[in-house]
Amino acid sequence: MKKILTLISSAACGLAMLSCAGGYVPEAGTPVFGDFTYTGADAVYEQNPLGKDEFYTPILQGCYPDPSICRKGDDYYIVCSSFAINPGVPIFHSKDLVNWRQIGHVLDRPSQLKVEDTGISAGIYAPTIRYNPHNDTFYMITTQFAGGIGNMVVKTKDPAEGWSDPIILHFAGIDPDLFFDDDGRQYMYFSRCAYPNWIWDESLGKFVEQSDISGVELDPTWFTDPEGRTMPTIAPRFIDANHDDQRYPGVRKDGFVNIVGYDLQPQSWELYHVDDYSKYHGQRKDRRWSEGSTTFVREIDGKRTYCLTYSANFFESPAYGVGLAFADSPLGTYTKYQANPIIHQRPEEDIYSTGHGSIVEIGDRLVYVFHGRNHMAPKRSLFWADIDIERKDKVEVGA
Repeated sequence: MKKILTLISSAACGLAMLSCAGGYVPEAGTPVFGDFTYTGADAVYEQNPLGKDEFYTPILQGCYPDPSICRKGDDYYIVCSSFAINPGVPIFHSKDLVNWRQIGHVLDRPSQLKVEDTGISAGIYAPTIRYNPHNDTFYMITTQFAGGIGNMVVKTKDPAEGWSDPIILHFAGIDPDLFFDDDGRQYMYFSRCAYPNWIWDESLGKFVEQSDISGVELDPTWFTDPEGRTMPTIAPRFIDANHDDQRYPGVRKDGFVNIVGYDLQPQSWELYHVDDYSKYHGQRKDRRWSEGSTTFVREIDGKRTYCLTYSANFFESPAYGVGLAFADSPLGTYTKYQANPIIHQRPEEDIYSTGHGSIVEIGDRLVYVFHGRNHMAPKRSLFWADIDIERKDKVEVGA
């Protein structure tokens, strides 16, 4: 495989920052582009022609952070974060994982997207797209930091033909993910946002802001009903499972399960930011991140095994990477792979900020789609790598 690692400047990404929703009228002196044509005749392609069975990476160049991928048959779909851009959540289609065509946006009307008066770094964060074979339906779940929405889910039978209005999901967290097990049961995973979630670390002798991966089983009714007549909810056994009248009188406390976090199984590579407060003279906080999870099932050592990937550390740091954990059931207990991170930056190849991705299974093949940057460029593009889990103690990642 030939890698062309120099990013092409994506003028379209930069120009799209101005939303035209709601009859936007630019201020006097603001440049307005009535027409923009990109032909793809860049020198980098002429200087690095492809040979047989070769392709360029990144597979999508420009501004495509926090990618999520799903598959139905030989159709592959990718979505990514769009923040305050309107329309939101661009969606791409491919038949071969190499050649991608944008088929529209998941959120393309005011009833779905409320970013007209939000900051450019707010809006839509980390969408996840999943296909449920039990009812032949696609779902996109995300966090919308705008319009008072928060976590939400939409669905469709055909990703190219429009998506439903959102259903708001009432839980505190970010980076939600859905997992549809083979037995028809469904699960949701999410990250407990690090700020402000202070925990006392005895070994460090101080408080640290920390995010962990949590999970819960869902009531399958809404997710298997083609008409969606009910509201999505968690499975009954988790509702108010942590009820405590003495500490929280009259408050519902659901039984979300803490799955992956530094406290559960410490690994040193996740400690990169715990001294940021002193390192940056009070401009940053001491933190630990576990975010952007995705769950899948593999046969490992002759046993059905649940696998979960997650990203740790801040995406601009040298320690940012992807961890892997294993369990015998969807909600754990999970054990982290001993040689984490399985994916990390490669400065010698000008690849940085590698992480926050999603798995697609193609027979026995596992492909992890993730974002990364070249030359420390500000925009995150899309890469993918094959992951071979031979045993719980032997994982190989190919380019």
